[in-house]
Amino acid sequence: MHIRPVLLIFSFLLVGSVAVQALSSIRTVRAFSTEPLEVAKYSAAMTQALQKGLKDAFTSAMTFALTNYLGSHAPSTHTHT
Repeated sequence: MHIRPVLLIFSFLLVGSVAVQALSSIRTVRAFSTEPLEVAKYSAAMTQALQKGLKDAFTSAMTFALTNYLGSHAPSTHTHT
């Protein structure tokens, strides 16, 4: 398994855990009026996950493009008899 997809999965797990923590303690969040703080933590986690996802997508696209380019321009190893 490649490390980049694992990091991306962990990023989305972090986003989920931030949301679960806020929702599971919604009474406390409301009592102390910390909604903006919880929204900021969720937004930061989502931004980090998005950046990792975009980086992963770009890396995959470039790898695919380079592989196809090199595959189509590789010298033929087939010998004619």
